[in-house]
Amino acid sequence: MECKMQGAVSSSMVQQLCELLKGLSGRPAAPFKHQEVVLKATRSGASPVELKLQRSLLDDPNDPQATLRWKARLESLPMRGKANEQLQATVRGLSEACCYGANTIDFWKALGFKAEYQSVQEGALFVVWQDEHQLFVRITCLKKVPKSGILEQAIPITPEFWLVEVFLVVSTDVPAQMETLYGEACKSVANFASRVKDFVVLKKTDAR
Repeated sequence: MECKMQGAVSSSMVQQLCELLKGLSGRPAAPFKHQEVVLKATRSGASPVELKLQRSLLDDPNDPQATLRWKARLESLPMRGKANEQLQATVRGLSEACCYGANTIDFWKALGFKAEYQSVQEGALFVVWQDEHQLFVRITCLKKVPKSGILEQAIPITPEFWLVEVFLVVSTDVPAQMETLYGEACKSVANFASRVKDFVVLKKTDAR
């Protein structure tokens, strides 16, 4: 299960927020530049299935396949109902698998998926500990890729704001423990949000 809060920071405050996160993390940020392709497949009598394909656009001298490895990500709808009302962060089910190769998108299209849109996220990724939980904090400029598919021509969607995401994934082989695990994880995410509230307001989002 993924527990997450997000918000937007003014581009003029990005550097200051990064300095704060560097201090909280105790180490420099990792550069982050990802391509994301959102695909959908329709099924007779059922809701469409949305799949996100993600890959790094940064070369890694220690990993020659870094830019060829795609992550296929299937997300459930956010948790709803009375149990959700007590949670301070968005909680959703998450399944991920890796695909390799330059024709990965075509492979999924051959299975019946259609590309809806694609984007590029570029910025920094921090790892911060909060209440014995390891949180991932991503600060990125979100760019829209034109219909031509040329990534170098991607333009910022909101140049004046950067996206801030704080998240972690919890799992267990004991189903009875899951509610406790994601409940504690949500509290950690919310506690972290209070530490950076002077720079960015992080919120629980129920949208997909």
